[in-house]
This record gives sequence, structure tokens and C-alpha cells, in this order.
Amino acid sequence: MVSQVNMVTSGKLWMVDVGATMHICGDRSVFTSYTPIREGEDIVYIGDSRPASILSKGKVLLKLISDKMLSLAYALHVYNI
Repeated sequence: MVSQVNMVTSGKLWMVDVGATMHICGDRSVFTSYTPIREGEDIVYIGDSRPASILSKGKVLLKLISDKMLSLAYALHVYNI
């Protein structure tokens, strides 16, 4: 599956990191379910150690170029990622 993730039809929106502990997306429109989180309740640290607020948790469906769908059940919405 990892080799196909590199072939997501909207590839400019996603970067694959096989060592990541969570899925993060900055685009609200790709979420199929969306549960808002109170501001400041949860944060992640970006690569340069800056904190970024998690706006929501939800489900994202990625369409691969093989026409298969990859479901990310617990993706985080972080606006300034």
C-alpha cells in the first residue's frame, strides 16, 4: 500500500512519511467526517519545533491512481501545517 500512496490522485496535498505517528492535513475540504476540537486543547509540534493547534479530528479518503481508496480514520486538521 505504501508504494501506491505515493500515487494519490491529489498528490500535491499529501506527503508520505512511513515513520509518522499520525496523519495531518491542512485542507478542511478533504475530510469526510469532522469533529471539532476546542482551541488550544490539542497541539502538535511542526518540524521546526513550533506548536500548531489541532482544529479537528476526522476521516479522510484518499483516492489512489489504482482507483482504490485509502481511509485515514483518525486524521488531524492542522491549518498551518
